[in-house]
Amino acid sequence: MSITIHIPTPLRPFVDNQSSISVDQEGTIQEIILRLIEVYPDLEKNILDTNKKFRKFINLYVNDEDIR
Repeated sequence: MSITIHIPTPLRPFVDNQSSISVDQEGTIQEIILRLIEVYPDLEKNILDTNKKFRKFINLYVNDEDIR
């Protein structure tokens, strides 16, 4: 299953200025983001805290539903 991750403007410099990224992997949101960080390691410090949890100001949506 292909998943599209829309990247907000402030985070685009950390993912080669892409506005969205498609991934063909399944799993939890946490697992998918961790795999994305493997490809774009500079993204980690901007979205995860020192405990590998999403920072409080990060908004996560699945099909327009806020899942924070």
